[in-house]
Amino acid sequence: MKKEKIYECEVKRQHQIDGQRIWKWIKKNASEIIRGESIRCHICKGDVRLHKKRSIDGPNDHAEHIYRSDSEKCPLGFYYKGTEKPF
Repeated sequence: MKKEKIYECEVKRQHQIDGQRIWKWIKKNASEIIRGESIRCHICKGDVRLHKKRSIDGPNDHAEHIYRSDSEKCPLGFYYKGTEKPF
């Protein structure tokens, strides 16, 4: 079965702005994401699972939606039905 491959995600990281620490979502490539960080799809904001490259012939680092309902509403999802999730 073909799997969806999302190569860019949003990562929640802490930033210091005007002396205050603020958590912000920033867009990063899947290869730049560290395991354990909070990540989500940059299109639909749904939860995604990170997959790292394990072998030379394997797929590159990517993410896929955890929930089928998110995948059905996202243009990047494998099960996309053509109706986008209201943002």
